[in-house]
Amino acid sequence: MQYKKINHFLLFATILVTNTTAFSNQLLKLLDIGQKNQSKSLFTTKIEEKQKQLDIQKSKLEKTGSKETELSAWLNTNLTAVNNEIKKLEEIKAQTPNKEFINKQLALLNESYQTIVNIQQVSKEIPNTIEQSIKELEEYLKDPNFKNLKIQPKSVYTIKDFQDIKNNIVFQESKKNTIEDKIKNLKSDLETRKKAITNTQKDCDSLKKQQQEFKAQSTQKESGKAEDKFSVIEQGKILDLTKQLADFKLKLAETNLNETTEQLTLANIKSFIINAQLGIFAENLKLIRYDFRINPEDIEQEEANVTQKKEKLLSSLKDIYKKIEALTESLNKNKEILNQLSQEYKIPVSTEFTEWTISPKSASEFLMLTKIGELNESIRLASKQKELLESQQALESIDYKKQEINLETIKSLQRINQKLFKSDEEITIEIKKYDAPLIESSSNISLYKEKIISITSDLNLQNKILENINKIQEKLKSENRTLFREQQKKFNDCLTALENAATSVKEIVSIDSKLIESYTQLITQSSYITRQIDQVVASLKSEGLWYRPKTAVSWEGVLNIPKDLESFIYEIRNMSLLYLPKFKTDYLLGNIKDVSSDPYSMLRLLLEFLLLILLFGLIKNLLPKLNNFLQDLSNTHSNFKFIGTLLSIIIVFLQKHLLGLFVFFILFLSSHMGWMPDLYITVMFYILSIPYLLYLFNSFINFFAQENIKNNRILLSENYESHFLTVISVLANATIIISLLREAYILLNPAYKSEFSTILLALNFIIFQISLIFLISKEQILNIIPTKTDTWKWIHEQIGTFYYVLLIPIITVIVLSNPYVGFVKLVVYAVQGIIYTLTLVTLLYWLNKTVRFLLSKILFYTDVDVVKERFAYSKTWYGLTVILTFIGFLLIGLLIGAQIWGGNISLDVINHWLKAKLFNTGLVEDGVDIPFTIYSAIKLATFIFSGIVVSAIINKYVLQRVFDILPVDSGVQNATTAIMRFILITLTTIIGFNTVGLAGLLLYALGALLALGVALKEIIQDFAAYFIILVQRPIKVGDYIKVDENTMGVVRKITPRSTVLRRKNSITLIVPNSQIINKSVTNWNYARTFIAFDDITVRVPYSNDAKQIVQLIREVLENNPYILKTPPAVIRLEDFTEGGFEFLVRAFISAHNVLNQWQIASDIRLEIAAKLRENNIEIGVPVRILKMLKNDDLLK
Repeated sequence: MQYKKINHFLLFATILVTNTTAFSNQLLKLLDIGQKNQSKSLFTTKIEEKQKQLDIQKSKLEKTGSKETELSAWLNTNLTAVNNEIKKLEEIKAQTPNKEFINKQLALLNESYQTIVNIQQVSKEIPNTIEQSIKELEEYLKDPNFKNLKIQPKSVYTIKDFQDIKNNIVFQESKKNTIEDKIKNLKSDLETRKKAITNTQKDCDSLKKQQQEFKAQSTQKESGKAEDKFSVIEQGKILDLTKQLADFKLKLAETNLNETTEQLTLANIKSFIINAQLGIFAENLKLIRYDFRINPEDIEQEEANVTQKKEKLLSSLKDIYKKIEALTESLNKNKEILNQLSQEYKIPVSTEFTEWTISPKSASEFLMLTKIGELNESIRLASKQKELLESQQALESIDYKKQEINLETIKSLQRINQKLFKSDEEITIEIKKYDAPLIESSSNISLYKEKIISITSDLNLQNKILENINKIQEKLKSENRTLFREQQKKFNDCLTALENAATSVKEIVSIDSKLIESYTQLITQSSYITRQIDQVVASLKSEGLWYRPKTAVSWEGVLNIPKDLESFIYEIRNMSLLYLPKFKTDYLLGNIKDVSSDPYSMLRLLLEFLLLILLFGLIKNLLPKLNNFLQDLSNTHSNFKFIGTLLSIIIVFLQKHLLGLFVFFILFLSSHMGWMPDLYITVMFYILSIPYLLYLFNSFINFFAQENIKNNRILLSENYESHFLTVISVLANATIIISLLREAYILLNPAYKSEFSTILLALNFIIFQISLIFLISKEQILNIIPTKTDTWKWIHEQIGTFYYVLLIPIITVIVLSNPYVGFVKLVVYAVQGIIYTLTLVTLLYWLNKTVRFLLSKILFYTDVDVVKERFAYSKTWYGLTVILTFIGFLLIGLLIGAQIWGGNISLDVINHWLKAKLFNTGLVEDGVDIPFTIYSAIKLATFIFSGIVVSAIINKYVLQRVFDILPVDSGVQNATTAIMRFILITLTTIIGFNTVGLAGLLLYALGALLALGVALKEIIQDFAAYFIILVQRPIKVGDYIKVDENTMGVVRKITPRSTVLRRKNSITLIVPNSQIINKSVTNWNYARTFIAFDDITVRVPYSNDAKQIVQLIREVLENNPYILKTPPAVIRLEDFTEGGFEFLVRAFISAHNVLNQWQIASDIRLEIAAKLRENNIEIGVPVRILKMLKNDDLLK
């Protein structure tokens, strides 16, 4: 029943709100203020924005048309009036003596006339610009998604498809750069126009004030005072004309501003369309980037095109070169003739000849100067023709260069497409390949731009030269009857020279125009190459590990954070100083008065206010009912209890803070919709909202914790509650501060190119990601991990111990993978590399362990729990094989690991490393220095090792069999085998030195080794002993050894210099390795089978049965678990002593119990003593029989 009531209530509220809103809108439409006061919608699409802009432009065109008619009539009236005044003054000028006053008026009127003409020209451009804007917008709205530009889906894309898209992108980027430069210039012009209007308005106001002052003072002045230049009437007339000119200039400045504004609007529309089209092409490129196929035939075709282009280029350049040579030859001849004429006539060729500012006074001077000038112009013309040919040569070369770069980019794209780049180093090398052409293209662009500027200024000079030549021609014709009265031939020659010079200048002007066109084409082609290279370099960089997308925050942006914050605070301070004084009673009353002055706006405001009050009342009445409903639902449905309790807590909290939240929502909506009257108020609202929202959220956290306790912690457990609320508080507080601060910053710096807002967004995103990780507690992770097997137990223990340490790499990966940080490729590469490396290490470790196990089975066998050698020197071979196997697996691991981490270690690279020079030997063979390389060292070591192996084989299988047949003394046998071993090793060493080309260094090496051995005798002995210990393994870590009475203990570490022993009393001994080898060492663990503890001596009196004693001791030994059965214990009657029978007890224990032998021997003694006592047998002690003698006996 209650549920139905709530539904009815909600339905009623919805209908009421909807009808109220509809009534308000209908009323406003009826009052025809709907459009004027329509609020800004929350979300508008680009199409809606452009449609709205189109409507504005059409409306503007209609208004401009009507204004243009009025303006045209006004301009025509003023133009006619000014023109009539000019004609009158020109008629008066011929008759009046006061020409200065007339000239002043004419100058002002002529300037006014030209200003009006300029206004007419500019005003005609405004509707044309608006029409262009309308045309651009209509074309865009016909196909706003540019479906005709989108690439059609294909099963396979070709290189032609890719190149077409790439060329479109290059073309669009060129248009984009052009339009962006135009927008930049237009914005600068706009500011200049605004300043011009301000200055012109000041001039108008000043002139108006002067007119008023002049009118007030003119009655006191006497007309035509001697000291005045003009009379009072004339001064007034000039002042009126100056004011009129200022008014015209003001109108021209306003018209220029309107025209620039419309030009800027058109440029922005074009920029938007170009960017949109560029986005479509970029999507097309992204779509086929990895799907297009570059076949070998495509590259062969491109290479053929380049070859064909090169042949044409060479042929064309050859023709152009011939023409340049001919021009150069003619140019040099003319320069020689010019120098001869200059020396003959003693007239230096200076700027006067170049600019034709000469003033001849006689016929001879006319002839000389015109001849030299004509020749100078022909030289200049030839130079221009040569420059034109060179520009054509450059065009041919750059066209070929473009084709060549196109081929290289195709090859690079093929390598990208086929994933042929194995490392960042290869990508860097590929990128560097484009450095030179990129620098060349960039420098060419700068060079040709400078040349265009130079030629443009040169064109102005050529026009000036033509004017000067025409003046000289006029002067020549005027002097024909005086200077050339009897020298008609000279006159004709001078006239012909001047005509030829003028023709040359005209041809220079024509060539300059062609040069500008050529250099423009060169700039276009160079720009195309630059953009083509930029694109392929961007593609190459995107393949690298350190590639970061454009959306990523730059380091410069991070470093500018203090500067951005300082700027933000400075802006707020300035705005506060500017706006706070305004917030007075008069200011507020004035704003209220402005609003109330419009009845329609006031009506809408009242309707909106009533609507908001109604909405507040509805929510306030609805929340308690909704809360009761949720509580009833939670009580009746256990599955809904969790979500019902959570929603109930939220609703209760909203009830407590409903008014504050409602006010905040209204203010937030006002700021977001642009309803607030001033930017400063909006910014301060966002900033002041931070403490309020922080207080509100922290209040909610405390309220939530209290309600959770009241509800028997149904939402969060006691252990998890504190952890969860802490993480959520950090996340929410950070989000509140960052989001509102970002909004305020964006409002204050809408056009400032700063990354601070992006950095704040990135920081908020990173905090969110890290918070999600920390929401999962350590205990929750450990509860998930099973503990049934030893492996999972170990993982459980490690995570429990190093949980927070493990979080560091996880957080690092998340932060680096963040799109605003942008190191996704690096993270993927690192994670993949680590996984593959760990897998490789695990596999190699298992293989090494397996090899060691197999070797132990081959070289050793077990006989009744005793490990024995199968062959002589099995320990040595085992040690050597394990070491070599480890080195082999290590090298394999390094090679495969290098491949995993992007290293390109091929056989050629390894061969290069092996042949890398370690040092110069100083020996020369066939005129070439013989270096000592790693390969040489390996060969030499191989020969020496071969000598050792061969000597061992000969000693075992040759000499030993000979010794078995012949009865040879053991001493002779040892000497013979030692000599044979020495001879074979020496021979193989000599052969090895000779093979690597170091035979000449053998004596030096022996001498150096001898000297080194003497100098570092003890160190070398220790170092050599270290390798002997490693190979022969007389001792190993864990063995209990004894060097002498004071030096014994467990081997803890074997270093190249010494062996570390630890005694039973925890004292550490450092023993040089040479002492281990040179002295007799007792090693209880060497046998790896069994040892006998120190012999035990037992004495019993002679009164006991000796055999019984032996039996009792045997029982004791047999009952002890540490005494081995094999070999059997030794119990024998050792001696007859003064104390009785002396028995020796020797028993054997496992080699694993070496360190326990003394304790075991002690236990045996105790058990023997107990056994003897149990059988009433006493321990024997020395017996002394003392015989007491009397004095008499002593005397006897």
